[in-house]
Amino acid sequence: MKESDAVPSERQRRSGALVSAPSALSADDGEPLRVTRRGRVSWRDRAKRKVFSLHSPARFFAFCTRFVHATNRLVYEPVTNEQVFAQHAPFIATCWHGQMFMLPMLRPPDRAVDVLVSRNNEADLIARVLTDLGCGIIRGSGAYDPARMFEKGAIAGFRAMRTSLQEGRTVGVTADFLRNARRRASPGLIMLARSSGRPIVPVGFASSFRYVMKSWDSTTISLPFGRSAAVFGAPIMVPANADDGLMEGKRLELEQALNAASDRAYTIVDRRRG
Repeated sequence: MKESDAVPSERQRRSGALVSAPSALSADDGEPLRVTRRGRVSWRDRAKRKVFSLHSPARFFAFCTRFVHATNRLVYEPVTNEQVFAQHAPFIATCWHGQMFMLPMLRPPDRAVDVLVSRNNEADLIARVLTDLGCGIIRGSGAYDPARMFEKGAIAGFRAMRTSLQEGRTVGVTADFLRNARRRASPGLIMLARSSGRPIVPVGFASSFRYVMKSWDSTTISLPFGRSAAVFGAPIMVPANADDGLMEGKRLELEQALNAASDRAYTIVDRRRG
């Protein structure tokens, strides 16, 4: 091999050509990375490397979720997950923010569910885990500041969820998303129900063995070898002609239903502790 073949030319460096020298960076799949004229890895390869870096952690967390589900005795109330889907699908499944990690395991294997996941970098791993658990992904989130709704993907996320419901796919979304509004149901859920004509099904989930994180939403991590409970609230329908007063009434109804379902789930799993 000629020396000119082993060492990239100045023109190659400036154009971001592939660097094949032994000291060059490599992606996880063994392919060389593109380097810009400033010596930086191109954004395409950075994105590709990020996907590969999330693969192993996502599979690990998906395995842990399945393991916890398999080793916990799960109780449904008042009906099973199969019955809820048979009676109401497609519907809008919602829970409080800190209880969402085990909910993908409530999806029957033959049912399609798309989950709304934030666009921020921290949520990329969650999206991969959900994909490994068989869920579809919709990227977007609500925004406290209306000026940031497009940046956060609120409009695109809303439209994508409505499309999923129209296509017969159930949608999963947390009811509260703002740090300063814990356990306050988002009006966006009521708008989605009104626009799609599909019901909202509140879900409360709890495990007897759990770890509660010191976070704004008191995120709860279910642990293995215990008892779990999934409580479904009565479906909430929002008429297509609902005015602002009725919309707020439905939002409060959803909050009360979520609190009741959550409290009941904890009562079921903790009743032997006293």
